Amino acid sequence: MENLDPASGYDLYAPYYKKDHAHLDSFDWTIAGAWWREALAQLEAGVPAENRKGPLIALDAGCGDGRSLVRFEKWLAGHESAALQGFDLSPQMVKLASAKTHSATLGVLDVEDQQAREAWVQQRGRADLLSAFFLLVHIDREEDFFVAMRHLLAPKGILLMNTIPQRKPPVLVAGTKKFTILSHSHRLEAVREAGYDAGFDLVREHPVVEEDELISTVFWWAAPREVQ
Repeated sequence: MENLDPASGYDLYAPYYKKDHAHLDSFDWTIAGAWWREALAQLEAGVPAENRKGPLIALDAGCGDGRSLVRFEKWLAGHESAALQGFDLSPQMVKLASAKTHSATLGVLDVEDQQAREAWVQQRGRADLLSAFFLLVHIDREEDFFVAMRHLLAPKGILLMNTIPQRKPPVLVAGTKKFTILSHSHRLEAVREAGYDAGFDLVREHPVVEEDELISTVFWWAAPREVQ
């Protein structure tokens, strides 16, 4: 069976991705959604709107077809002090996300490409609140993930992310084609260590357990005070 790179795999799977929403939400959404709203309120309280140079930026890294963005957009209604952004490696996923959101600034970005990240930051600014759910699983080295997150985050920003104990990628079906998408397994200890080494402070973590089995761990990290 063919094991596709994430860009090709998600381009192929994009028309079928919606049927996985409920399953994906079970891994991260209840706790992550509550944390996202709490983090936004914390950031807004930390710096009054009249003292900011611009709006707070909420960025969804690996936004897929907009599964999380549509919720973020709803919660940001009435928050004129915040702007919503998102990117994904798959152009087809970004196309779907664009059709679902009305206010988000979206783009295609390989988060492991330093020059591409730099261009994103130069054009759109650094994120105050950065969400990255189901992104680490597609990055080989934990260190590379946190370097990228720090590059995208403003000083004292907040990172919400998760990791899953996936031993092998699931088999996906697009029409008559069966395939998998390249993914990587990460030990919790290695994730914590890489976050600390990159200068992040771990505020909290929450294990998501179903039938006595760990299926996901959600993390809240505080970014360093200085720009990477």
